[in-house]
Amino acid sequence: FRSKEGWTRKSLEDFELPRSVRETILLRVDRLRPEEIELLRTAAVIGSSFSYETLLSVSERSEAEVRTALEACVLQQLLQEDPRIRAGYRFRHALTREAIYDEIITPVRERWHGLTADALQANGGAPIDIAQHLLAAGRSDEAVPLCLIAAEKAELEYAHADAAALYERILPHLGEEEGQRATVLCRLGAAYWGAAQPSAAYGYLDAGVGLLDRAGDVRGAAHYRLIQGQCAWEIGKSEEAPRHYERARTELEADGPSRDLAYAYVNLARVSLTALDANAVVLQAGKAMTIADSAAAGDIMVHAQTLLGVGQALSGNVDDGLRTLNRGFENAMRLRLPSTALSAATNSTILRCNSSRAAEALDRLDVLMQVPDSPATDRATSPFEGLASYPLGELPRAALA
Repeated sequence: FRSKEGWTRKSLEDFELPRSVRETILLRVDRLRPEEIELLRTAAVIGSSFSYETLLSVSERSEAEVRTALEACVLQQLLQEDPRIRAGYRFRHALTREAIYDEIITPVRERWHGLTADALQANGGAPIDIAQHLLAAGRSDEAVPLCLIAAEKAELEYAHADAAALYERILPHLGEEEGQRATVLCRLGAAYWGAAQPSAAYGYLDAGVGLLDRAGDVRGAAHYRLIQGQCAWEIGKSEEAPRHYERARTELEADGPSRDLAYAYVNLARVSLTALDANAVVLQAGKAMTIADSAAAGDIMVHAQTLLGVGQALSGNVDDGLRTLNRGFENAMRLRLPSTALSAATNSTILRCNSSRAAEALDRLDVLMQVPDSPATDRATSPFEGLASYPLGELPRAALA
């Protein structure tokens, strides 16, 4: 919609059905008998789709009454069978459900949400569905643990946006316990970062890390401070990122080798590489490799190895750097880390081209083609073919690539 600042948008929750649409829908509902209307309202609380078993349980009516009411709602084309659910039904249109749901008074709505949650729990329903109904029923103490379980499951499945939505949903329902609030804030921030929304992540991480600091949870604060540094870097606060990394490194150092400590050194090496401080890159990446090896963090060790190779080459030890990058590529392929393998192979190509070894880079193009989802999987159109052909004076070949 148009505002004083220009075109913008509203959340879906800010919109309501137009009165004319609502009235048209409710006129069709009014054709039903009172007991059929009540069943339809019960169904609207359960959701856009539902099983016959759940409807029967929540309605607290006999099977004969429920079957009769369902038949009437289907005949009026308000409901239809849902083939995705065993003995399931769904609203023919989402607007129908919305109009009916909005007409239910709050106490009745909360009671039915509570009954739905109980029915789903009894029948082994999904934690997220149960939690949503518990929240709507005002039973947040029961809902929060289920939301946390569902959010953690979503993160394990890389559904970071779904996890963020769950964490945000329960945030207003957390008690005064700072520890739990700090954890949820940090997980919310980490989920937003995983969903490629660093701007949204940064504020939650800042608040959560602050609470962890006050609670004396040094280890937890350091872990999320590393993610906060990543977010700062990605949103253009590059001067803040090294401070987050360095503080995390300092706090983690006392506990000995750990995955987070190795990651802190990797991030510091990345900052040094951006500043073209080759000696610092070699020192920090080498330290990261040693710590990652002790902590059995193979993925971080390979990442550090790639940075070490670039640092060695930039400091004048091109042959050593290329050998390190080759080992990094082989390790990344062995551990099935395609992005790290591609980074190692790409840096090898660029360093060879910049060191008057473009012909060697062309000979190794087949190595790049081994990486899954590599831009070099088609040699004829590979950007690396063009990159290596240009310094050799093969301009038509470079242009074609």
